[in-house]
Amino acid sequence: MAITIKGSNFQFNLFNVYNQTNAEGEKTLPRAILNTKLPPSSILVLDSNEHHPLWDPLCPTTSQGAQPFIDWIEEQDLELLNTPGVGTFFRPHLSRETVLDLSLVTPDLASKATDWQTIPETGSDHYGLLFSIQTNADLVENPTNQPRFNTAKANWDTFNKELETAIQNSQTLQDMDQISDPRKADLMDLLLGNNTELEQQLEEIGKAITQAIQTAANKAIPITRLGPKPKAWWNKELTKLRQDTSHYRRIFKEKLETTAIHDAYLEKRDFLRARNTYNKAIKDAKRKHWNEFLEKEDPQSIYKAMAYTKDNKVERIPPIQGETSFDKKCQAFRNTLFPPPPITEAPTFTNYQEKRWDWPALSTTELERACSSQVKSSTPGPDAITQDIITAAYKAQPQTMFKAFSLLFDYGYHPKCWKQATGAVLKKASKPDYSIPKAYRVITLLSCLGKINERITASRLSNLAEITELLHPTQIGVDSRNLQ
Repeated sequence: MAITIKGSNFQFNLFNVYNQTNAEGEKTLPRAILNTKLPPSSILVLDSNEHHPLWDPLCPTTSQGAQPFIDWIEEQDLELLNTPGVGTFFRPHLSRETVLDLSLVTPDLASKATDWQTIPETGSDHYGLLFSIQTNADLVENPTNQPRFNTAKANWDTFNKELETAIQNSQTLQDMDQISDPRKADLMDLLLGNNTELEQQLEEIGKAITQAIQTAANKAIPITRLGPKPKAWWNKELTKLRQDTSHYRRIFKEKLETTAIHDAYLEKRDFLRARNTYNKAIKDAKRKHWNEFLEKEDPQSIYKAMAYTKDNKVERIPPIQGETSFDKKCQAFRNTLFPPPPITEAPTFTNYQEKRWDWPALSTTELERACSSQVKSSTPGPDAITQDIITAAYKAQPQTMFKAFSLLFDYGYHPKCWKQATGAVLKKASKPDYSIPKAYRVITLLSCLGKINERITASRLSNLAEITELLHPTQIGVDSRNLQ
């Protein structure tokens, strides 16, 4: 197998070879490899099926095909990454680990290859080979991968109790009943900024409900650890089985150091049982996970599958318009991507004629739908509160949540704390010059709590536009019933 791996400023070729014997008795190396020349920036990993002291100093014999392969390595000036003598293959009938799997790189990558090691815990006879190839890219953690609450491991009973306690300890949430229902005059004053006291009260409600949920989440939900992406199908049972396999392998190998192989049959039996159980569990877990994944009727799942292929690291942003410091880069992005908004005169309502729109107070059904788990969770904003946590909070404290969101919705006020966002600057694909701000885009991560009233308002405006004939009947997206 051969693949080419490309980045914005690097490219290398990866070759994976299995040196097996074909029907004519000829192995892969002399048939397909020894007469070729690897291109620059190439990595060759292979199951050589060849024994030689160059990579296995303890091997008693040298394979017939090993010397031609070594001659080819020297002719290509390839660098062997293996640590000589470190085993890569082991089966229970062997008295020790042997070296069959090799890693080689072309001269231009020799100085960039580091940290070669083996991974015995794969459950296979062949150990995994792990090493790093340094590129010219300066990689940093993807800014969109922020630590978040791991709701899969949440203790929801503790969350419910802590949320109730936090609400009881919040004077702001306890005093919400003292705020009267909105009047038209109040709404106009709030819109024009003439009632700072009411504005401050509503702002404090947004802060209080956010802090109460955060307090409960911090005590009941662990934080995910950022690192290499785990396999989506991995579970705690596989972790335990992997530990058991490694444990019995270690016991078996220690027994072989002091006794003959036929005297270690009990240790061999335990190791084989553990390894077979582990391998079967991996196959079952993969099959179950991907079958359930593909059976989902959710069209968003395909985007989640795409996310599995993305790395956690991205390249550091190069100098922007000659600026190299973080603050100067930020200023360059701000000036280009966030130009000053246009200045307009304040609205006047002297001749305003009010329409008689049907705009009732917020209903429990609307809020329950907006807080439902059916709403697909998105990346949380600065407060780290996800849709799953909001759903749990509404189920635990529906009356408090309804009172808070009713006041905010009916007064038409959106708290400033929910307007705060985290902006992640990402490269646009295939741009010729990444030293200019327009070669980048900004992903804005907003508070999920703020999206609740936004979701309700958007739904109402959509329905209002249709039932009041504000849209032309042939407008794309209009309910087909309006075309009759």
